[in-house]
Amino acid sequence: LCNLKVEKTDHKQKIIILIDSSASMTEGLKQEWVATILLDRLKYAAKEEAELFILTYRSNVEKSWHIFDKKSAMGFWRTYDYYTKSCTTEVGKCINYVDRQVKSGDFMEMGIDLSQENPEILVIGDGNDRVEQLFEYKTNTITLMDRINPDLKKLCLKTGGKYIHLDDEGMQEFTKNDTK
Repeated sequence: LCNLKVEKTDHKQKIIILIDSSASMTEGLKQEWVATILLDRLKYAAKEEAELFILTYRSNVEKSWHIFDKKSAMGFWRTYDYYTKSCTTEVGKCINYVDRQVKSGDFMEMGIDLSQENPEILVIGDGNDRVEQLFEYKTNTITLMDRINPDLKKLCLKTGGKYIHLDDEGMQEFTKNDTK
């Protein structure tokens, strides 16, 4: 028999969540879905099992929060304001900005180096985004109500992520292995 010590390390999941904060997201049902998705993720951050970097965007990233424990989760929930004025959303431009921030070694000037990490990106919006980018991070997207965005779907599948569309008819899920 072998008496070797096993050193166990826990790696927290690190997720960068980009939330569309344009006027088209003010619809009640969209707000309910955003709140539901966020509360689910916040639960894990409050238990210190995940680290969240939540960013709101329109044509640029506007606000950012770092959630890593119960106190920061509650602080986020108290200060998160959903939506701003109408504007075109450009998720590709914002993801490229996030890419540069990750590689900078000081993510969003938070004093956090994600350059050696493999963070996943989760985009939450209504699919009315312009997508112009090529980057390397696994990207998942949840679009709410309006439409499936073919460019955003293509981006998710190319990076090994999922594309989920929720509407009144139900849920459609697309992964790299789908032939849809």
